[in-house]
Amino acid sequence: MTQAMTARGRPKSPEKGQAILSAAAECFMTIGFSASMEQIASAGQVSKQTLYSHFANKHELFNAVVRNKLNLYFGESDSLPRGQGLREELLDRGERVLNMMADPGVGCMIRCVAAQVETMPDIAEDFWQSGPTALCSHIQSTFARHQDPAQAETLAWRFVYALAGPVMFSNMMGQPSPINADRQHLESVVDMFAPA
Repeated sequence: MTQAMTARGRPKSPEKGQAILSAAAECFMTIGFSASMEQIASAGQVSKQTLYSHFANKHELFNAVVRNKLNLYFGESDSLPRGQGLREELLDRGERVLNMMADPGVGCMIRCVAAQVETMPDIAEDFWQSGPTALCSHIQSTFARHQDPAQAETLAWRFVYALAGPVMFSNMMGQPSPINADRQHLESVVDMFAPA
């Protein structure tokens, strides 16, 4: 059962839940974390009561937006292509990472969280767990299948940092990346972990 179905009361509408997530993502992009639940409800064309029936508070809603964005590019981990060699899987995962980092909404979320680190460290911690840590777990499972599982977590973080670091830093500053995050960049990073 979905989270919406387990809450008390009548079953929640998946369509309204998705409308709320889309509106929240847009509000967080344009306004930042200071976007009010009222503004999000209005943007999603739902009542505040409907909004709160799906998400208990803004903190929970923001985490759902982060998870939703990650799922857009990675879906459920069980659905990721497997059975290929390490290089092929890293090329697949790496392309997903770069596509996600090129998403303007991701850059906005990174800036939104970075701006709140000192005043709302719990938001930053949740973002870290729902975003980067969850992303690295997808990559970690690839390394664990093909190399020493004891090293998989370290390799996953190194891979993500090498691949997305320049783009992420540029996103934080709201500037274009000095590194063209294209197939050549992807292959050069994959070469470091799985030479052709």
